[in-house]
Parts: sequence; structure tokens; C-alpha cells
Amino acid sequence: MSECVTDEVLARLLDGQLSAEELTGVHEHMDECPRCHEFVLGLIHRTASQEEEAPPPVAGWTPPAEFDEFQRIRPLGQGAMGVVYLARDTRLNRLVAVKFIASHHPEARPCPANRLR
Repeated sequence: MSECVTDEVLARLLDGQLSAEELTGVHEHMDECPRCHEFVLGLIHRTASQEEEAPPPVAGWTPPAEFDEFQRIRPLGQGAMGVVYLARDTRLNRLVAVKFIASHHPEARPCPANRLR
């Protein structure tokens, strides 16, 4: 594997979905590319140290298991802005990261422009 690891391969690596051949290719590339080696090891370490289920971005609100063409799989991380989940894009049949933004009011708010007198 001469090219750097793609986002899709990283997602499949973290989810344990790489074939033995693909996994060997990732390891061979990481042996030759210190940048990918450090990045992947750091990512694996952060993912492994997180809780299995991250708290929702807003207390009492849970992201939907399925929405649009996505199926939520598991949390990848969280910060002050929200929670990032591993999800499957069913239309393109690939793994993606989906971020749910934290908000005090998760339901839609009316646009101020609609309040014209």
C-alpha cells in the first residue's frame, strides 16, 4: 500500500472490517510512513480509551438510530461542540463520521425574519 490510508479505510479499520489482506497493506504502509503510523496509533488509542456509549450532545436527547440514508453505529468521540458517531451511508454503502451538534434547543427554531409585523 503506497498511498496514505483513506478515511474510509480508517473507519473500516476502527470497526474491525478490514480483510486480512487490507490489514496487512495498512500495516506495511504504516511501517513506511511515520505520519500515518503516528496518526493511526493515536486514533486507535483515543478510540479505545473512550466509553462504549458517549453521552448525547444534549441531556435527555438521543440521536436517531437511522436518519436519511444513514445508520448510526457507535460513538467515535465528543467535545464541546457535539458528538461524532460512526455511521453507515446506506446509499453509498460506506462508513462515514456524522457529527451531532450540541444545542440547548434541539428542535427547530423559527427564523427571526418570519416575525415581521
